Amino acid sequence: MSDAIDSRVRTAITMTVLVVLLLAAAIWGWTRLTAPVPAPELGTASSGVCTPRDYEAGATLTAADVVVNVYNASGRSGLAQQTMTALTGRGFTAGNTGNAPEGAEVARVEIRTNNISSTAVGILRANLGDPVVVTLDEDVDAVTLYVGPGWDDLKGEEGSRTVPVAETICGPNDVPLP
Repeated sequence: MSDAIDSRVRTAITMTVLVVLLLAAAIWGWTRLTAPVPAPELGTASSGVCTPRDYEAGATLTAADVVVNVYNASGRSGLAQQTMTALTGRGFTAGNTGNAPEGAEVARVEIRTNNISSTAVGILRANLGDPVVVTLDEDVDAVTLYVGPGWDDLKGEEGSRTVPVAETICGPNDVPLP
């Protein structure tokens, strides 16, 4: 008789522990499922897309030193990836690629940066023809490109420039610092 009671007590304890574990897992899963999604970072150094690098006046900056994010603001599928492929074919370093945030309106092509006089922006601009350049107030280190429905292909070509004044440019992570 005592073995039967011990067996029932052991079963009750085991079932209680399993129910508690199941509830803990359900609560953890629910909090993960309902947690807010962080906003994408547009190439800040903290996003891991690039590493800030200091260039002295007179240094040569090449397309390979420029990390570019490309976002599709058109309805054409694959346009951001197609543009990124063309840019990396000219030596630029790939950053993030994807769809532009909802509501982004771009006619042809826009460069978005917090420093429109950056040498990195100048090199990219020379490869795009006549892009619109938008100054951002936020801390964005990588150069971000938005392509719209009027975008067709790269125009012009420039692979390097001399840095006119000392500046910090967010470059590739896998390259040693200058």
